[in-house]
Parts: sequence; structure tokens; C-alpha cells
Amino acid sequence: MKYGEAFRSPCEKHVIETLNDAATRYDANSFFTSTDTINTRMREDLSKTLSVECFADVRFFQISGVDLPNKFENAI
Repeated sequence: MKYGEAFRSPCEKHVIETLNDAATRYDANSFFTSTDTINTRMREDLSKTLSVECFADVRFFQISGVDLPNKFENAI
């Protein structure tokens, strides 16, 4: 393993960075109207990153909750 026993911290950073990058491609409304598309794209991006950087596989990925600003959530 690339990071040895200290794999968790670097891999967590890769996950956070990858998902943040993927999330910035979409507006808040898209997370409600195109969840399946976004979920697929984020899983693909995460799979690529973790495969290269952490020698790990993503077997399951699901957007389970989206935290949006209160004003936006109330408007919906």
C-alpha cells in the first residue's frame, strides 16, 4: 500500500477533494433534479482517484443527504 499503515488520513483527503471538485460542477437545483447523474459522475471520479492514489475500489456510492442553505431549502 502506498501510504502503509497511515493510509486513512491521505485517502480521506483525496475523497474530500475529489467529491468537492465534482460537486462544484453542479448548482444546488441539480442535486434535486439530476441526482442519479451526479451520483454516477461522483462515483466515477472517486473510483479513478482512489484507484490511483490509494489502491482502493469504490464498490458502493450514494448521495444520501444534501445540506443546502436554509433559504433555499425553504423555497423548495
